[in-house]
Amino acid sequence: MKNFIVIIFLAFLTISCSKEKDPNDPSQQDELPPITQTGAYTFGCLLDGEVWIPKHYSNSIVNPPVVLQAYLYKTNGNLFQVIATRDRKDDNSPLQILGLFTFTNAVGDTIILPSSEIGPRFVYERLPPRNGGVFKVYYSTGNENSWVYLSRLDTNARIASGTFSVDLINTDNNKDTVRIREGRFDVPF
Repeated sequence: MKNFIVIIFLAFLTISCSKEKDPNDPSQQDELPPITQTGAYTFGCLLDGEVWIPKHYSNSIVNPPVVLQAYLYKTNGNLFQVIATRDRKDDNSPLQILGLFTFTNAVGDTIILPSSEIGPRFVYERLPPRNGGVFKVYYSTGNENSWVYLSRLDTNARIASGTFSVDLINTDNNKDTVRIREGRFDVPF
């Protein structure tokens, strides 16, 4: 019995130890998830050339933050929505939210994402760090680099998958732009 308790204690100790990521170690860098159509609960893109995947930094096991959500709205032309969040790592980092909206009848078609606040669109919100900063909102530009390809929307299996690319412009400063490339999602809804 004593050995069992020691083994359990060592197991918990091992699990609770974590090694900080080394930003210079290529094996510890974030990678884009593969392009799949299985409901793998993945989302990723290159945001201004850097890998962006949803993340949270909470240690809560009971109620961790939700970082990836998908919805199907059967009103207003059957709009499908994916929301991905990257939580603040610390007080000096921003909270980032990416939102993709497209019509469900677009399965198998490449749809240009217009600059709009309704209907198909892409939105990037950057909330400032806790220690100060400016809240920024970016919308898709509607150019040929702003598109979504919805490869699967299965309402029976409740899975949606696709790829996207988008040029975004700050709503308050049209010289402040963001480029998203190699975007992909595969989500249950």
